[in-house]
Amino acid sequence: MLWLYRFERPAYEEWVELEEAKIAKFAERTAARGQHNCGVFGRKRIPEVLAEAMALYGEMSDDALHDFRMSHGHCVSNGY
Repeated sequence: MLWLYRFERPAYEEWVELEEAKIAKFAERTAARGQHNCGVFGRKRIPEVLAEAMALYGEMSDDALHDFRMSHGHCVSNGY
């Protein structure tokens, strides 16, 4: 999330806008059913997840963040 925010800011901002549009579009329907109108990360919105990532990894340099991104996450078994 932090990498996306630092290096692909327009994509990050678009993702936030899309999530908010989804939440707004279905707000009445989910409220009427007594359901939670969840976003990408459940009840946490994308900016909240970014704030958590900044608290954990915000001190990392750009190079360190890039290396961390390449060595962690989904399907990483290549020993980068």
